[in-house]
Amino acid sequence: VKFAEGERLGISQIDDNTKVVILDLDDSVFQTVAFISGLRNINKNMKIAGYMKIIHKETYDRLKAAGCDIILPRSSFVKNIHTLIA
Repeated sequence: VKFAEGERLGISQIDDNTKVVILDLDDSVFQTVAFISGLRNINKNMKIAGYMKIIHKETYDRLKAAGCDIILPRSSFVKNIHTLIA
């Protein structure tokens, strides 16, 4: 398990062995299409999961298209985190 803050530190910790990346999509750095696409390009096999306080359809569609596999409301994410890391 690794924790990162900020775009540069976050991406630098991703490699071919990374299985899951969990992002706070309310953070303006992590909710960008460029950031999600960058993660996806580093490792195409890892699961990218994110959570937001409120999910807006436009944001959801944009992040899914960029490569985010799972986007959940924060309340649901906390209750179901065990299924994401299993």
